[in-house]
Amino acid sequence: MGQYDLLIKGGRVYTGGKLVDCDVAVQDGKIAALVRRGEPLESRQTMDATGLLVLPGAIDTHAHFREPGFTHKEDIETGTKAAAVGGVTLAVDMPNVRPTINSVERFIEHRELAATKAVVDFCHWAGPPQNLDEIKDLLDVGALGIKVFMWKDTKRDYPHMPELGITDLGHLFDIFSACAKYGAICGVHPHTQDLLHHIEKKYFWEKGLTDPQAYAKALRYGDSMNYDIAIATLIFLARADQVRFLV
Repeated sequence: MGQYDLLIKGGRVYTGGKLVDCDVAVQDGKIAALVRRGEPLESRQTMDATGLLVLPGAIDTHAHFREPGFTHKEDIETGTKAAAVGGVTLAVDMPNVRPTINSVERFIEHRELAATKAVVDFCHWAGPPQNLDEIKDLLDVGALGIKVFMWKDTKRDYPHMPELGITDLGHLFDIFSACAKYGAICGVHPHTQDLLHHIEKKYFWEKGLTDPQAYAKALRYGDSMNYDIAIATLIFLARADQVRFLV
């Protein structure tokens, strides 16, 4: 065996669904070998994990780092630092920032911004572009998939901004078709816009209730029928084109 970049020794390693007493050799940022505890290996760096658990890094595919546009809430640096503390080694952030990430140009700009600030590995979702054939190009430059928000906020314009809200089912069906064509995963924030707006207006806004608690109660009104109807609709739309989607 040659010299490895890193040897993590002395810990209990989670692999194959169980904890194993072994050492971990790392080369070029990847696990190169799991070896018997104490086996002599050459490495440029050694990390003593005696008495510790050695676990795979977690992947968070739904992160909101709020940058650019809303850094008073959080930014890429603080968000990825929090991820690192929690054992997340890959974070994927959402496109509902400002400007929204819904074109190849904006995606590349966002990726370059993250490269200057992130302390863990990162990837990004993209919003649906105006030209749906651009979905292929977004995948080519590294987008995890296309994120759709079936909701445009009322009495506010964040976090479900009008430029990302897809409330027309024909438009959503076209997005699904394009995602299926290019093999893209489509992540969907499910809502039933007209029903939700009716509930908000009748049971909350007309009573002067516009605080965050009112928004939350409106979303859950009627045993969360807003979500259930939207998810049922998504299932039927997805069956038509066999698109891979998640909510």
